[in-house]
Amino acid sequence: SVLAKDLRHELQPVVYTHLFPRLLGDGGLLPVALGDLEVIESLFRTLSYVVKYALHDATSNSTKQKKGKGGRLEELRSWYGVTLGHPKEYVRRLSSETFAPLLRRVGSKELRQHLRRVLRAVGMAVVASEKNSKGKVKSGSTYAKGSEDALEGVACLLWNVVR
Repeated sequence: SVLAKDLRHELQPVVYTHLFPRLLGDGGLLPVALGDLEVIESLFRTLSYVVKYALHDATSNSTKQKKGKGGRLEELRSWYGVTLGHPKEYVRRLSSETFAPLLRRVGSKELRQHLRRVLRAVGMAVVASEKNSKGKVKSGSTYAKGSEDALEGVACLLWNVVR
C-alpha cells in the first residue's frame, strides 16, 4: 500500500500499458495462477492499491486527463471482459471489489455514461448469445455461459459500486 501511494505519479502513465497486461493479460499472472487462490487474492489486493492511489488522480482530474471519449475509465473498461466475465466466480467478485472504489469517485454524469456503455456491451453480448443459441450453438454452450458470467460480473460490480 505504501509503495503504491509513494509511486502513484510514476505508476499512473504505465498502469494500462504495462501493469494491467502483465497481471491480467493472456501471458500474465491471472491465467497462470488460476489454481492458487492465495496468488489471485494477492493479485487483486495489489491491483486495488494501484487503483486506489495511482488512478485516483486520473478520476479526480478526469476532464483534464481525458484520452479520447471517456478517458481513463474507457481504458479500465477494456479489462472488464477479462475479469468481470471470467468463468471463476471468485475472480469476478475480487475484480468487482477492486474496480468499485474507483467508480465511486467518479462524478455522477461520467459514472452514468460509463455504466451505460458497460450495460450496453453486456446486453449486446447476451443478445448475440441468444442468437447463437437459436442457431447452431446450444444454450448451455461455452459462449452462452460466457455471457452469463459477464452478466453476473457486471451485476456484482454494480452492487459493489452502490453499497
